[in-house]
Amino acid sequence: MRAEQLLGLFPRGWRARYADEFLATAGDEPLGLRQIIDVAACAVDAWTSSDVRRATREGRVELAPGERLMSKTTPMWCGSVAQQPSRRDSIYGALALIGGSLLFSAAGIVAKRTGFETAGETLVSIAFPASILFALPFLYLKGRSWRVQLVFVGLPLLLLVAIAFLANFV
Repeated sequence: MRAEQLLGLFPRGWRARYADEFLATAGDEPLGLRQIIDVAACAVDAWTSSDVRRATREGRVELAPGERLMSKTTPMWCGSVAQQPSRRDSIYGALALIGGSLLFSAAGIVAKRTGFETAGETLVSIAFPASILFALPFLYLKGRSWRVQLVFVGLPLLLLVAIAFLANFV
């Protein structure tokens, strides 16, 4: 996937102000998964951060000679820079993955045995994908704002539960 394709994720005001520099910074090469997630996370911050909206509206940022606008404002609109997960974060991510799978599976089994067949089947069916979502803050979303983590974990989790419930209900 190329940067031009991801540019549409950002608000119109942001694109009007930063698009050329964003494309120059991203380059012409296809982006990797980590870069795509970073760009999408920055887009969520751009949509949800009042600082970004204010900076885009005001358009006043003082630059040093040779300094580019995005390099001056990136920490503001993208939150803290994404970090590579440490060994400790990787262990926490693995524990979230394994623990989430076991927890959802056990809750589903208990629900089925107590007569809540649909709820139990739903919990069992989302055990693994939900646990992957719970591991994201420790791995790919490390250092991102709570808003970004909520969008990347909370919304897909709600969608996953709704789809699984509908699939098991019908």
